[in-house]
Amino acid sequence: MVNDEQNNKFFEHYERILTGPMSTAVTERSVQAETSGSSSERMEKVNDSLGILVEKYLWNDPDAMEVASLIRTQGGETLKRLGDRDESLLSDPKHGEMLEVIVRTDGSRPSFLVSNGRIDFDSSVAGLWPDKLNHQLQAIEKSLESVGRVELSDRHIGTGFLIGPNWVVTNRHVLQAIANRNSNGWRLLGKVTIDFGRELNGVDSRNKRSVKSVLFSGLKPVNPSQIDHSVLDLVVLELEATGSSAKESLSFGKINPFETQGMVLIVGYPGPPPAGVPLSLSERLFQSQFGYKRIAPGELVSPQVVVPDWTFAHDATTLGGNSGSPVLSLADVACAVGLHYGGKWAEPRENWAHNLALVGSELDALTNAPLEKIVLNSHSNGRRADKLVAVQSNLSRSTSTRDRPKPGAASNEKVDIQQMVHLGQYRGSTRLESMEIEAAGDGETSASALTDRKGYAPDFLEGWTLELPQPENDIRSLRRGGSGHELKYQHFSVIMSQSRRLPIITAANIDGSQSRRLPRVDKWNYDGRLNRDDQWGNELYVGNNIDRGHMVRREDPVWGTVAIAKKANVDTFHYTNSCPQMAGVNQKVWLGLENYVLSHTREDQMRVSVFTGPYFSDEDMEYRGARIPMAFWKVVAFLLDDGSPSATAYEVSQERELADLEFVFAGYKTFQISIQQVIDRTGIDFTAMLPFDGFSTQERASGSKIRETLEDFSQIRV
Repeated sequence: MVNDEQNNKFFEHYERILTGPMSTAVTERSVQAETSGSSSERMEKVNDSLGILVEKYLWNDPDAMEVASLIRTQGGETLKRLGDRDESLLSDPKHGEMLEVIVRTDGSRPSFLVSNGRIDFDSSVAGLWPDKLNHQLQAIEKSLESVGRVELSDRHIGTGFLIGPNWVVTNRHVLQAIANRNSNGWRLLGKVTIDFGRELNGVDSRNKRSVKSVLFSGLKPVNPSQIDHSVLDLVVLELEATGSSAKESLSFGKINPFETQGMVLIVGYPGPPPAGVPLSLSERLFQSQFGYKRIAPGELVSPQVVVPDWTFAHDATTLGGNSGSPVLSLADVACAVGLHYGGKWAEPRENWAHNLALVGSELDALTNAPLEKIVLNSHSNGRRADKLVAVQSNLSRSTSTRDRPKPGAASNEKVDIQQMVHLGQYRGSTRLESMEIEAAGDGETSASALTDRKGYAPDFLEGWTLELPQPENDIRSLRRGGSGHELKYQHFSVIMSQSRRLPIITAANIDGSQSRRLPRVDKWNYDGRLNRDDQWGNELYVGNNIDRGHMVRREDPVWGTVAIAKKANVDTFHYTNSCPQMAGVNQKVWLGLENYVLSHTREDQMRVSVFTGPYFSDEDMEYRGARIPMAFWKVVAFLLDDGSPSATAYEVSQERELADLEFVFAGYKTFQISIQQVIDRTGIDFTAMLPFDGFSTQERASGSKIRETLEDFSQIRV
């Protein structure tokens, strides 16, 4: 009987969506007629729309084209089996995934991109939703301004939203990915910001704000390896004040979603699953658009698991990165009725959010102050009166017993990420949607999978051939997959140190005219051409403030066709391309430096070759068996506007930061130096570039070393 009930829930879930009021169905036919008899009609519409989406918005991405082909060839059969209530669907995960991707591409549960602050209804199969939303469109788009992307050193972590001029709400598990807590409070792990732009085909950055402090966090931490619905996954962050007028903010818990008609919107920044969780068909279809602002409509649903009264379930389309997204009600689109905190990733899917009307009496872990007081303070510090939340009437814990476990009943509140079996039959994974969960572990790329990589190209700069500079000694040779010691990847190469298990030098070719913006992968891999004990893995980075610092910046080799760029993107996430760095060392500094140099290259080419590595010293601090480099160097080679060669060198130090692994807020000293100094300290042969480095030429003439502190990138001398 239990299995029959569970099976019915599976079918009823998809039948409700595919034949509901926002379905593309033209008439209210029976479930069987709509899902089976008209499946060819539905799939014809889906196929037409898919062609436009893949070409216009997914740039004919090969993975998206493959998924679209699967939908075309298998979608109709899956819908027919659903209409027949064919129980073999229940044991066929591929068809479960197919049902999920169909409801996301036939207009039933779309996810629309936001571009220049407007909803782009052409970016997803829209179905009947534009008609439903158009009468409130101006108000909805005003609310979009309140939602931003939470970032650590410009890296996408999750979503947050304004509830006042300087107050942002997000998830506790998002905070735990960007900060550590001690007895005195929270310590941020680097430069934490929220950016209210990050739009595909729209505004890249808008009203970017720095996080100043944590105003509220619940009594209990969130376990990153499981979802526990009994723990409040909510924090309030304070932003650095700005001199400009206050931006639009959302009211907090003003209405209870259960007192509305049940249609909701979720706004956020969908991203990839954590490392080790395979991409679903939906994620494969839209992975080239991860990390950009979207709005997705849906409905409230009955939870499939037992949840407390402060949680509600909805079926709007979400992915990793949506953590911290506001759930808006169509009854009042300026009100955040919910805070999205996780979802069930087995089919049929559902998502969970805190009911913000029922959390006001929850206490802060440090001050014991209730959340409602924090929200009230956001009003007293300049919030508009018509945005004031009705604290007394709604911001309290409900005394209802709705959806609470009965005494003596088995509790299903804690949901294990990797092992949970939902509904007793459909094995899948339920997880928090923060992009920083490390529970899934590392992977390994086989030597055979990398045989087509050409690596760094010496003739990349027109008329100036620069061979890969070679170290003097301590070089790790390939153990398999070729000969020599050059690890070749897409558009870059690495030479490893045998004794230090870290890269000695990386060399990358950057073509700014063909660059592509792809989402982070955030799954790190060992390179199978070496043994694992030839390269430091996650054991060096877990549980501290040390970053797996990219030597070749992720963005640098990501250019060319989509397929080529995706290879390069994934290739940068090999441990052979990482060095231990304090959070933020190579993020902002190297990014600004390379972008500045690119702006001074030939406009018709915008090509740069970049060489990066650590300084190794016997004085380097030992930590977990490794020696942590205290400084890093970078050499940049490019052609000036007149076509003449030029080369410059830089270094950044983290020596002071390494003295205390808890310290993360220091400004990192950055210097422009001569290439000769890099040669002297590393033994790497850069002699071919010396004639084109003004600092090296000046040092030879004066006999004195030059080391100029860079306070601003405009001080760079090229």
